[in-house]
Amino acid sequence: MTPRRCAAAAAAAALLGMLPAACSAAAPATLCDSQTLPVAGGAYAVGNNEWGSAAPECITTDRGTAFTVAHSSIAKATDGAPGGYPSIYRGCHWGVCTHDSGFPVQVSAIQAGRTVSTSWRTIQPGGRDVYNAAYDIWFNRTPAASGKPDGA
Repeated sequence: MTPRRCAAAAAAAALLGMLPAACSAAAPATLCDSQTLPVAGGAYAVGNNEWGSAAPECITTDRGTAFTVAHSSIAKATDGAPGGYPSIYRGCHWGVCTHDSGFPVQVSAIQAGRTVSTSWRTIQPGGRDVYNAAYDIWFNRTPAASGKPDGA
């Protein structure tokens, strides 16, 4: 539903004393260079994190818990560091923290399948390009949320 139609539906519902239908006012977003955006009500953050290349790259998100690499001109050797690392995370990443994440968690408090759980899916385009998908867990010796992680 477009924002204009959503507003009209909400106004009509209010006049009739009804609860308005759910409307998504958030438009899709495009992140280029090294931009980060809170998504899913601030529970997660999506970031382009382009740090190993000067070539342009952009990702798009519907502001939910997914993103798509919309365009990338990054071309790096397969035996070196990546040119970019688009990601979605919950918690803190180099000082940028999501809202009410419950992180950091002390390692001794982690209970398998209860404290931390995850699921993810990736679809990679065909062709000759090389892509890599990774699942990272960052450790820190203190509950500090800024700077480079210094843990295991």
